[in-house]
Amino acid sequence: MKPLLHLDPSKKKMLKRIATLLAVLVGLWVAGAVALRLLLPSERIKGILAKELSNALDQKVTIEKLTLGFYPDAELVARNIRMVDRTSSREMLSAERIRLDFNLFQLLKKQYTVEGVVVGSPSIALVRAADGQWNIERIIERLKPEKERKEDEKPSAEKVKIGPIHVRNGSISIHDEVSGKSLDIRDIKLTINVQGESVRVNSASVSYPPVEAKLSGSMSRISAPNPSVEAESDIRLLKQGPLGEFRPAAALSAGVPLADITARASGTTAEMNLTCSFSANRLLTKGIANQGNLTGRLKTAEGLLSVGALDTSFGHTTLSFSGVVNDLWHDERAADLKGRGAVDLREALALAGEKLVNNLEPSGMAGTSLPLTATMNRVDVKADFNLTSAGLTIPKVMKKQPGTPGSLMVKAYYLLPDEITIENFALAVGDAKIDGKAQIQPGKEPWIQGSANSSELPLAALDELPSVVFESGTTTLTAEMWQSNSPEKQVSFAGKTT
Repeated sequence: MKPLLHLDPSKKKMLKRIATLLAVLVGLWVAGAVALRLLLPSERIKGILAKELSNALDQKVTIEKLTLGFYPDAELVARNIRMVDRTSSREMLSAERIRLDFNLFQLLKKQYTVEGVVVGSPSIALVRAADGQWNIERIIERLKPEKERKEDEKPSAEKVKIGPIHVRNGSISIHDEVSGKSLDIRDIKLTINVQGESVRVNSASVSYPPVEAKLSGSMSRISAPNPSVEAESDIRLLKQGPLGEFRPAAALSAGVPLADITARASGTTAEMNLTCSFSANRLLTKGIANQGNLTGRLKTAEGLLSVGALDTSFGHTTLSFSGVVNDLWHDERAADLKGRGAVDLREALALAGEKLVNNLEPSGMAGTSLPLTATMNRVDVKADFNLTSAGLTIPKVMKKQPGTPGSLMVKAYYLLPDEITIENFALAVGDAKIDGKAQIQPGKEPWIQGSANSSELPLAALDELPSVVFESGTTTLTAEMWQSNSPEKQVSFAGKTT
């Protein structure tokens, strides 16, 4: 009977050598595994690691369980790692599981190769105490390299190689006891490529009331002074935190979304391009569709955002702004924007209520210039409206028809959460002019009040007065108006005409 496989002598010799080599490799693997088991029991390694880490970081480090495995790959697995601040007894860092896959053969040759690291459910808690000190400061100080350390004591870069580091279900909490503010980052999934000097964030969720966000992105050239960044985020503003008492949303429940924002950034950590789109909850806009887009450039060190274009639409109303926002990273941040656009009077006044729309009978569009400045709690605006194409009625006094020359200047500011002050307004229709001021303070009595003065008004313009016809003459008007918070909501009036 012929053999199933016939090999010539040279091939038999080669197979024999391969088999011998495999046997030697397996023998070395088994010998190495046994040696590590005998020389470095897992309990001993666990104790050494916890002690050395505690001393190095000046914190209390514990490891619940440590295991060494050699099949199918060499691995070191640590479970339930905890680091507790020795000063405050607060937990600073924890991880349910850390696994290191290493190359045993390289280790035997003093080549330190970690082929991969997986960190499961890590949690970091950063706290700034009332004295202004962060709990991580002592660790940073301890990890500074010793100047007297000799170069030959450092592991050679060629001998130390670390593969990808995978983080799964991570979380970071930052709490500032000085300001009382907190930031939480949850559901972190990322990969760090040490050799390629890059980080890829697959997903993360950020909570910083009133902001909730989901983000992803990447960073490359990490060792460079200004690494490259690509990031995108879906952001939602909620009725909570600083926006919890937002008056326009008074009828909405706590936690209801007020606006949705999509943002993208690209560039470096020093300077990056931004694009953004946003829209407000239609419950805030009487059901009127709205949206906006922003393009700009951010200089991170200065906290300076240059707004190239901020375009918004509200029904038929369109506005475009450009300008700068300073000190983004501080509470003193401020915006200075210049804008122009066209306002649909009926849609704009509808925000104040249908009763006002019915009384004033607005129609048409009003072109406007709209410079504004804004800080954390205040927005100042000075708007000039061209009313020539618009129609408007002052009940029982006059009616402005579309096509009649007219203008309106308003200088006002808005204070969070619900105060509006009109420092000055000036309405001109033909030769008639009315100027005045007003204030809206919903929490005070009266909640709205104002005053107005007129120039000499042609009596013929008063075509809304019932059963009265003026063919010539003029009049002037001085008036004060207010409305109390009483159930009747009656408007009180005091004034005189000449």
